[in-house]
Amino acid sequence: TASLEGISKPFTGFAKSGLEKAGHLPAEKKIRQLKELGAIFYICGGSMDHFGVKEADLIFDDIVQAEYFTILEVMESSDVKIMLQ
Repeated sequence: TASLEGISKPFTGFAKSGLEKAGHLPAEKKIRQLKELGAIFYICGGSMDHFGVKEADLIFDDIVQAEYFTILEVMESSDVKIMLQ
């Protein structure tokens, strides 16, 4: 499970326990549920390079890597849009 680093590291545990107490599923479980429901995930290849994210770090093998403007085009025709930064 991923966690924040540096000065923000304590926030990871605080956020997880707060969300658990409120009855929320962990983010990874929610993402897996979306995948089971047929969601297609897109990721900005440039952002992956910038932040040092490798394909092996991704939760699914079939995440589509695309340029930002391609992702915006896909979002225009999507029924549900969720953009995380």
